[in-house]
This record gives sequence, structure tokens and C-alpha cells, in this order.
Amino acid sequence: MKRFNRIVYIALVGCLLMVQNTFADRYRHSPTGMTFPDHMAKLEKEQITNYEEKHPGFGVSIGYNGPGITVTVFVYTMGMDTIPTDLNSSVIKNHFKQVKNDIVKAEKMGSYSEVEMISEGVVTWGDTGANVNSLLASFSYKQKNRKRLSYLYLMGFRDHFLKIRFTYNVEMQKEAEKVQEDFLREISSMLQNITKDSRNQGMQMRSNPSKS
Repeated sequence: MKRFNRIVYIALVGCLLMVQNTFADRYRHSPTGMTFPDHMAKLEKEQITNYEEKHPGFGVSIGYNGPGITVTVFVYTMGMDTIPTDLNSSVIKNHFKQVKNDIVKAEKMGSYSEVEMISEGVVTWGDTGANVNSLLASFSYKQKNRKRLSYLYLMGFRDHFLKIRFTYNVEMQKEAEKVQEDFLREISSMLQNITKDSRNQGMQMRSNPSKS
């Protein structure tokens, strides 16, 4: 009996280590080339959810959390073959309306209360000088009787929708805004590097065509 219990204990420890490694490992989204480390802007990567397997087009989500801060990055296609990067395109604008409405629907379902949209427009990510822009809508609401501020970002990148929800408790707004700025700067830098590498590879292919 003792030997059996020891085997079960070892197995449980092994499973826990596997789960921890899953959360800690750097995750790469192959279709876009986006890579998500175990930490971004002092936030810890908590969970990766693959919706694509059961719901094609729904993509994946990557969660980062810190004290009073909840961030989720969504990368998906909604079943579309091409997704424009132009923020004025009907595809981006219509989907932005949909994801904004999802927050309103969450109130009707009881997830939030006192939902109020504060502002919306176009925002530039980071201060690196690169042209990385997205649509933005900000909300305030109550969740489990705690007032929170939530920022919804949406853009197109490499034929995928890139959506980010950055939410924090209102009483820690000052600290959270710095983390928010750093997080978007790191995402912006990642997107720039992917675009730059892709452009360089294209130039190399044109300058070194394969021999027939």
C-alpha cells in the first residue's frame, strides 16, 4: 500500500511539473511568427488556450497576469483567408464592432455590471517610432463588486486578427498604466522584428533565385 501511494505521489508531482513547464515555456504561434515568453512587462504567462482544434478560426489565447492585472492576447482568423492591416477596412471595423459588443453582452450574461464605454479611437503602440497602430476602446465596469478598467485593442497582422484585452483594478491605475505601456511596447517590438525579418527574407530570395 505504501509503495502504491508513493507511485501515485511521484506521478502527481510529475504532472504538476509538466503543467508548470507548459506555462513557463516560450510559446510560438507558427502562422504569424509571434513568440510569447514566460514574462512580458513584469507579467507572468499563465495559460495558453487552443480554440482552433475544436472551433476552427477561433485561434489561440495567451494569458498574462499580475497583481490586479489581467491580460489576454487573442490571435485568430474567424475562418477568413485574408485579413487586412488597414484599420479603416470594413473587415477590421465590422469585427471591432462585434468584439466591443461582446463586452456589452457579458454584462447581460452577468459576468460584468455597470459597463460603460469611456473612449474609442486609434492608438500607437509603444514609442519606438514604428507605425504599429490599432483600434482601441476603453471600458469601465464592475466584476465581482470590484471596479475595473479594461482596454480592448484590435488590429490585423499577417492575415490574423490580433486582439488584446488589458484589464486592471481601478485603484492601481497608476502602476498598471506603466505596465500597460511596457507590455504594448514589447508586443510592438515583436511585430516590428517579425515584419523586418520577413522583408529581409523576401529580399534574399529575390537576390538569390533558385536555379532551374
